[in-house]
Amino acid sequence: MTEPITPTSRPDRLLRKPKVLAMLGISHGALYEGMKTGRFPKGYKLSPRVTVWKESEIQALIENLSHESKE
Repeated sequence: MTEPITPTSRPDRLLRKPKVLAMLGISHGALYEGMKTGRFPKGYKLSPRVTVWKESEIQALIENLSHESKE
């Protein structure tokens, strides 16, 4: 049984590549290099030409990167 969606448990949004690149401020080459090395989360293929990323994974990445830069 699935849990009902409440304001505090909204489902993850799926972000397309342009939005992810804008949020991270990087090029598509840097994104794919980061995915290859394991630094960035891998996307989810919806079709041969469409890849998406979970918003929560991108937000967690941004938080990790900001914590790394403060250390």
